[in-house]
Amino acid sequence: MRKISLCMFASLVLLTACNPPDVKHYTPPSFTKLAPFNMDVASVNITEEYKTSSQAPHVEGLFQTTPTEGVRIWMRDRVHAVGGGRTLTVIIKDASVTETKIPPSTSTGTFLHEEGSRYDAHIEVELRIYAENKPISEASIDVSATRSDTLGGRASAADREKLFDEMERNLLNSLNGELEKNFYRYFSNYIRYTS
Repeated sequence: MRKISLCMFASLVLLTACNPPDVKHYTPPSFTKLAPFNMDVASVNITEEYKTSSQAPHVEGLFQTTPTEGVRIWMRDRVHAVGGGRTLTVIIKDASVTETKIPPSTSTGTFLHEEGSRYDAHIEVELRIYAENKPISEASIDVSATRSDTLGGRASAADREKLFDEMERNLLNSLNGELEKNFYRYFSNYIRYTS
C-alpha cells in the first residue's frame, strides 16, 4: 500500500512539474465602459500622418496594440457620429515609441550599473470639425500624451512585453484624459446630450 502511495505522489509531482504556469492572456484596450461622445457630425475620418515603424530606434511596432491602433480604438469606442452635414477629421501626427540604450555607469562608488534601455512614447492627435463644403474648421483641438519607462539589461523578453503592455495602457489612459477634457472644453457645442 505504501509503494502505491509513493508512486501516486511521484506521479502527481511529475504532472505538476510538466504543467506550465498560468499564462496571462493579453486583452486589447477598450473604452466601451466610458460614456461616448455623441457628436453632431456625419462622419469621423482618421488620417495617419505618422507611420508605425519597428526600425531602430523605433519599437512601437513591437507593441501588441500600437499607439496608432490605440487612437483608432479610442475613436471607435468613444466618438459616435449622430448628426449630419459636418465632418470630424482626426489626424494622428505622432504615435512613436523609441528606445535609447543606457550605457553602464559607475556613478555610485565602485558598483557597476548594468546597461539598460529607456523607452519614450509619444502620441499627438489633432481633431478638427468642418462644416459641409467649408475649407476652414469651425473648431479644433490638439492633444498629446507621453510616457517614459526604463528596463534593465538583464530583463527577459517577457519582462519587456509586460513593460510595453503597461506603457500602452498608461499612455492611452493619459490620452483619454486629455481628449475628454478638451472635448468638453472646445467641442461642447457639437456634443448631443440625451435626456
